[in-house]
Amino acid sequence: MYLETVESKWPDLDSNDLILDRSYSKIFKATYYTRDEIPKDHLPYGLIHNRMKYSKQSPELNSTDTPNDIDPKEWAREIYADAIKYITEPTNPDRVFQWYHDFIVLTNLQIAFHNYYNVESKSTNIFMNIVNRLLDWFLGRELINSEAELESLSLYVGNQTRNLRSYVSKSSHLLIELLIETISIDQCKILCYRIMPQLFACTGSEKSVFREPAIKNLKLIAARFSKNFDEEILWLLMDQTLNLNKKISSVATSCAFEYLTLTDKKDLDSLDLVKLIDYFELGLNPKTVDAKRGHKKIMAKMSDILSDKKYASYLNELSLRPTLAKFTKTELPSDLN
Repeated sequence: MYLETVESKWPDLDSNDLILDRSYSKIFKATYYTRDEIPKDHLPYGLIHNRMKYSKQSPELNSTDTPNDIDPKEWAREIYADAIKYITEPTNPDRVFQWYHDFIVLTNLQIAFHNYYNVESKSTNIFMNIVNRLLDWFLGRELINSEAELESLSLYVGNQTRNLRSYVSKSSHLLIELLIETISIDQCKILCYRIMPQLFACTGSEKSVFREPAIKNLKLIAARFSKNFDEEILWLLMDQTLNLNKKISSVATSCAFEYLTLTDKKDLDSLDLVKLIDYFELGLNPKTVDAKRGHKKIMAKMSDILSDKKYASYLNELSLRPTLAKFTKTELPSDLN
């Protein structure tokens, strides 16, 4: 399959990125898609194990190589199965590996997940459409078939977020964005538990191609789980508020603040206050100067974040900690002390 010389138009790439990527890509043209542009009828590079199938650039297209007459979910399942095989299959010593194989897999996965969750069936059989929707609803059918696949996918996409080839890194962040917004909340939990450390590592980078999309995805995680509160997500955020890298701790405190303020008060009634206050106590420690401001901002907002009963328990716990008791007395509004 002929692929044109690369010419990146992605604004997040600086001059060094472009030089590196051009040296990697003499005959490969990397294409990114906005959500509205994700293909519904072809793959730009074909399947990873059959580069001619579904590719518009293939001269051999025929009725068996186009998804026009296939239900979007079935097409998405085929694309996904092809990609997950690449991710999970044992390394064959005879396999010829090129860096752009990862880019193709990440791009195809974006197309698969978008078409599976967001594209209506083209079938004119109304009855079958209804049956398929009911089956999906009752059975909770997801594109990711098993916990093992979810673990493999999470590990793979997380590892690609800091790929030195900027095209691959950017594509991994785009896929993560799509996954956060589309897969079930239970699968999203596992995904986020696995990828958040890598995303935070990206926020500490000097390279905007790593940092900016990672910040965006961490904020998406905070927004999604504010509607489905998960305490472990909060602790993963709070862990990083203590990071000695000020870029990382700044992003973490911002995301933790958004997460707590967006979450409904009743969903925080079972929150482990002792553990949260432990983080606050460490965050006000002189050794973590860059985290102080963010922790103080969260603490000052706790009266709005928690229910009245929970907030009373919170203040009682604060009073048992000398450092925090002093902060409460001197920096919180007097009517809340």
